[in-house]
Amino acid sequence: MKFLKQGLVVLMFALFITACTQEDTDCVPPAVDQNIVGTWTVTSGVATVEFEADGTLIDPSDDILGGVINGDTLSVKTYSIANDTLYTVAASATTTNTIDAQFPIDENECDKITLSVIGLPFVLTRE
Repeated sequence: MKFLKQGLVVLMFALFITACTQEDTDCVPPAVDQNIVGTWTVTSGVATVEFEADGTLIDPSDDILGGVINGDTLSVKTYSIANDTLYTVAASATTTNTIDAQFPIDENECDKITLSVIGLPFVLTRE
C-alpha cells in the first residue's frame, strides 16, 4: 500500500509538471509593437532596458544604442517599430548630435525577442 501511495504522488507530480509546461508553450505573442513594451534583460544577462509605450527607450548602460559625440552624451533615446523591425532607435544629446540604427527582429516570442545586430543574434528576455 505504501508503494501505491508513493506511485500516485509521483504520477500526480508528473501530471502537474506536464500541465504547467504545456501552458507555457501555448502563449501567442502580441504584435512586436505591443510585445516590446516593458523591461528586458539584454543578451549578456547583466543590464536591463525598458521600452515604454510612448516610444521612449530607457537604456542607461547603452546596451542597445548610445555613446558620446564631441563630448555630448547621447542620453535621450527613442524607438519605433515598423515591418517587424526595431526600425529606428535614436540616441541624442541636448544639442543636435544624434545617431540612429535599425535592428531586424528575427523572433518575437512571448518573453523573448531576438534582434539581428550586424547579422548576429541579440536577445532580449522579459524581466
